[in-house]
Amino acid sequence: MIVTPFQTEKLTKPFKLNQFVDSFVGEKIQNGDVLVIASKVVSIAEGQVIDLKNQIVTEEAWALSAEFKMDEKFCQAVLAEADEILGGVPGVISTMKNGIVTPYAGVDRSNVPKNHVVLWPKNPTNTAQRIRDYFKQKRNVSIGIIISDSQVVPLRVGSYGVAIAIAGFEGIISKIGEKDLFGKKMLVTRLNLADNLASAANLVMGETTERCPIALISGVKLKLSETNAFLLSRKLLMSPAECLIFGSLPSWGPENDASNLPQFS
Repeated sequence: MIVTPFQTEKLTKPFKLNQFVDSFVGEKIQNGDVLVIASKVVSIAEGQVIDLKNQIVTEEAWALSAEFKMDEKFCQAVLAEADEILGGVPGVISTMKNGIVTPYAGVDRSNVPKNHVVLWPKNPTNTAQRIRDYFKQKRNVSIGIIISDSQVVPLRVGSYGVAIAIAGFEGIISKIGEKDLFGKKMLVTRLNLADNLASAANLVMGETTERCPIALISGVKLKLSETNAFLLSRKLLMSPAECLIFGSLPSWGPENDASNLPQFS
């Protein structure tokens, strides 16, 4: 597997995303490749950057600010973006956004001008689908698309890459029913190919001054798919009641009323 990053100029204003990405990967892209694009560059292209000075702070945001010792206008932006506030620790708010547990609902202060924040893309699955279709038409290639962001794992230090949306390929590889080295059948194992590829790209894309929001991955065995990006991305998710971690928590376990859980239809 080869992961190739592409360095860009500093981006601050909206631009045409498809043409921008194509200007870097162009003739290099081939059938079966995976194109990983940082969610932040998608958001900047869409104009999803807001000025915190314009935020009107509600009582709920003031309460979050006091509880987690954070700027109240930043907390207001998080409240506006989050599907649900899960809790947190001083300096970090844990949220649910688009079925993904993520800090700050994807609201990020890094790599944007002072007093501004960048939000998650408006509709990352639609964006992934449009990019996939663009390269199919423009370059006549069938490829996988990943819109990626950084994520954390409970009780592990540091971040890794996560796919917030995919298009063009199956992101989950089921090993259920296959046999291990000793002939025993696998009962629950599924490989999250999308997140693994997002993490591989994250290593070369960087987090600070690298300016490499695009990565091209070649040499991966993909199951290409014409299925809609929303349905492909939905397969990466599970409900809290099914989750090993959430299902172990008293407030989220399967014995609770399902109407209280986020819906993943």
